[in-house]
Amino acid sequence: MIYDVEFRTKARNAKDVNSITNLDDKWLFTIDDLEKMAYNCGFKKVIINTLSRSRNLYRNYFAETLSTINLKYEELPNWAQKIVVIFDDSNYSYDSKDISLFSSIVLRKS
Repeated sequence: MIYDVEFRTKARNAKDVNSITNLDDKWLFTIDDLEKMAYNCGFKKVIINTLSRSRNLYRNYFAETLSTINLKYEELPNWAQKIVVIFDDSNYSYDSKDISLFSSIVLRKS
């Protein structure tokens, strides 16, 4: 976990494709990271469509997930709701291109 945090924050400029093998969660990358990796692999165009852009990104995600087991978000204890709010109010802008729970990615060679 320490390596993951360092790789994704402090050592951002030192990233290379081979370092990915040491990560636990290989899908946690910014769009900028994905674009750099795709270009390094020879792709000419990267199209990333963010499918989950919202001011309440995490609240909506948890509400949807909880609904699959017939629970409502409002039924979560206050402390749990506060944690979700912290994520939604974090330094990520709701319209940032770097935060998405769901995206489609198209890599083109030409």
